[in-house]
Amino acid sequence: MLAEVSRSVVRLHKDLYGKGPTRARSHMVGDLLVCVLAGGFTRAELTLLAGGKGDVVRHQRQELQAIARDRFTSTIESVTGRPVLGWLSSIDEHAQLSAEVFVLEPREVDRLSGDGRVDQSLDGEVEMHVRSGSVVQSRDGRPPT
Repeated sequence: MLAEVSRSVVRLHKDLYGKGPTRARSHMVGDLLVCVLAGGFTRAELTLLAGGKGDVVRHQRQELQAIARDRFTSTIESVTGRPVLGWLSSIDEHAQLSAEVFVLEPREVDRLSGDGRVDQSLDGEVEMHVRSGSVVQSRDGRPPT
């Protein structure tokens, strides 16, 4: 499954940017799926990065990804068979790396056993536990009331 995640994310990057990453590796820990991508910056992006304009490259990628959000999440849902609760994306222009991070809905067995890292209440509130505390947000991304 992880190899298919990597291939799918590389394919999405190639479709969006016209050039795909040269290497990709996916990792899964609990409900967290991370795909780390090396290379894949276009010639224009590399020119902007060399000119110290990493913020422009990040902004452009954020805008494209906002448009393609459904493609990314539906692809991951199809490969994993689990709904995506959240998707984060970032680049490190110095290392020429990017990362796609997906938070998946816990499997039913995790919810029943209490071993899941994400708990959902009846009103749709999602709580993600972090080692030093907890972060709480509702499904629609707004702070809980």
